[in-house]
Amino acid sequence: MTSPVLPPHPLDRPGVIKIVLSEAATVALGAAGPHHLVVATMADATAPEHARGRMVLLCLPISKQAADDAYRVATGTHRAAKIRTPKVS
Repeated sequence: MTSPVLPPHPLDRPGVIKIVLSEAATVALGAAGPHHLVVATMADATAPEHARGRMVLLCLPISKQAADDAYRVATGTHRAAKIRTPKVS
């Protein structure tokens, strides 16, 4: 099974890779919500044997606002700052 890569569109940010997910992956992500933070990484030692040596997508459901904010930080137009918790006296 392959995951087709969509050709770049003139409105895409340079360097973005768009991969079409399988039907099963689309259903699984869709059930968790419309927006996700996705990080691609190599499968680690806890992955099943068939996944070793392959890339894995770690997908966290988030709000559209959080997705927009994360995109702005990732592209360097904004910065992230740790939220300070107030000290309890």
